[in-house]
Amino acid sequence: MAQPQVNDPNFNPKFIDMDEERVEEAKKIIKEAVNKCSDEREMAKMIKLHFDELYGKIWHCVVGKSFGTFGTHETKNYLYIYYKQTAVQLWKCGYIYEKKEQTEEQSEQTANN
Repeated sequence: MAQPQVNDPNFNPKFIDMDEERVEEAKKIIKEAVNKCSDEREMAKMIKLHFDELYGKIWHCVVGKSFGTFGTHETKNYLYIYYKQTAVQLWKCGYIYEKKEQTEEQSEQTANN
């Protein structure tokens, strides 16, 4: 699989399994997060929430200078890239479990049993 081109010298891709449009979007939000946020946790949160909003849930993001990870990602939804000295791993995996709210009647039946 050919790696998407990353023409900005501040970006150093390590592994990309993502279409060009998403790579470009990732580069924009990564650059913004690194320049705007004061800590890595806030950077990761900003990137993750941005991708959740644009491409649907559930995205995960790790930002730092040194870390190890091992996991699974959905096909065409993974990026591991450095922006300057900051590493960013971004991937999509999982589904959303929505808990159904019990109706008042169901709650009463449960309480009476």
